[in-house]
Amino acid sequence: MYKEPKLKIETDKKSRRRLSKNLIDYRKRQNLSRERLALDCEVDVKYLSRIENCTANASLDVLDKLSDGTGISQGDLITGTSQA
Repeated sequence: MYKEPKLKIETDKKSRRRLSKNLIDYRKRQNLSRERLALDCEVDVKYLSRIENCTANASLDVLDKLSDGTGISQGDLITGTSQA
């Protein structure tokens, strides 16, 4: 039976945690509710909540929407190098 390499799983979770932290930090800096950010990004508020709580993986399409709604590049949403 095939097992995923442990390093890949840890990297995936790390990216998820960074995205979560960056979205929460952005909302706080902009004084936005989760509902307002979900509307701005055109994503379901429950899905945004799951992304922020690290229980959902954001697809590339959703990353595009989050990027468009926040004005932060997709890469910066994951790496946290921007302070928009």
